[in-house]
Amino acid sequence: ETCWPRLREQIRIVDPWLIIAAGATALATLMGKNNTSIMKARGEIEDVTIQFPGFGPRVFPVLPIFHPSFLLQRPDMNPGGSLELTRQDIQNAFDIIAEMRRVHEQA
Repeated sequence: ETCWPRLREQIRIVDPWLIIAAGATALATLMGKNNTSIMKARGEIEDVTIQFPGFGPRVFPVLPIFHPSFLLQRPDMNPGGSLELTRQDIQNAFDIIAEMRRVHEQA
């Protein structure tokens, strides 16, 4: 809560094509909910509306992923494990950004 105004201003200035929420705390902050499960939410893009004082609302796609500390504490390298899922999520983020760049350049 203390850092939210600063983070919101950074998001406004950067105007990202995609926000990656690393972990449940980041996801809860962006979603405005405290009961969001990172296990259920990871890998699924969800649009989040952020209100910017003096500028109005904006919608940003958010991709939840596991927090790096979770991966270090529980490095599941089995097929379908946390490391493989995170690799897939990061690849998905790159694919989304590449598509957004392609659309932006055509506009």
